[in-house]
Amino acid sequence: MRDKLSPLGLYRLSEGDVTDAELKAYAEGLDPLFELIDELEREGFIPTAESYGLSSREGFIDREKSALTVERRRELLLGAERSRMLSPSAAAFRQYLSDIGLLSFSIGEHPTRQRMDLYVND
Repeated sequence: MRDKLSPLGLYRLSEGDVTDAELKAYAEGLDPLFELIDELEREGFIPTAESYGLSSREGFIDREKSALTVERRRELLLGAERSRMLSPSAAAFRQYLSDIGLLSFSIGEHPTRQRMDLYVND
């Protein structure tokens, strides 16, 4: 806070005076809040999330994948987000399955019966 107020020239900010003591007291209370805001910002976006930001998003899609690395979890979540924008086609469905982490699967298409069969080998 001292760095923010000093350029304004409204306060005499000498070490040990009353204003300095007040600013230190404010900082004691506000610094943890600013750290929490920074953490919430970080966890709110997939590319920067590290813990509960990833877990909560994974819960919407499937299940938490805590056994994977943070980078892989981010990659899968970003892929799933991207897949939601794709058209409703077999190719888009294949892409979606890859994006959520399925590695070994096959799809049988039966357009005359309006049916697709999914075989998961994972």
